[in-house]
Amino acid sequence: MQLATHSMEPEASINSDQDVLIVGAGPGGLACSLLLAKAGLKVKIIEKTDRVGGRTKVIEKDGYRYDNGPTFFHYTEIIEEIFQAIGKDAHEELNLIKLDPNYRLVFGEGGSLNASTDMDYMVKQIEQLCGKKDAEGFRTGTPASWSDTNFACQKVAGCELERRFRCV
Repeated sequence: MQLATHSMEPEASINSDQDVLIVGAGPGGLACSLLLAKAGLKVKIIEKTDRVGGRTKVIEKDGYRYDNGPTFFHYTEIIEEIFQAIGKDAHEELNLIKLDPNYRLVFGEGGSLNASTDMDYMVKQIEQLCGKKDAEGFRTGTPASWSDTNFACQKVAGCELERRFRCV
């Protein structure tokens, strides 16, 4: 697969060398390209930026790094299914590690919550923020498998995912 920067030039359009043209190298575009290439199609991805990742990449500005929210990596069952379909192991290919807490939510009117896979910790935080009724509602309304599925990529941008594709 080859990535190209966004261009209106004819070279960025589909031609007889490709069966499929994917627009955008975010998680969806990358997943589609992997599955289609595995099915035997010739795939070309075009991306308007110089990096793959879409919403999952990091922006650097004024000496700070801003993570755009790697929410895709919180649903490892989706990633695992895609990689299994192409004969790969997502945990080996992406170096997935469990993060806890996953992230921190800070509310404008005060308070914060560390999104965690630890059910008791989550219930305690919600009780402090919202009261016992909401905390118990969270506990009873959350699937039992929830605490096993929150993973994140070890490095989100400049990482394993990005190394798999080449921007040109």
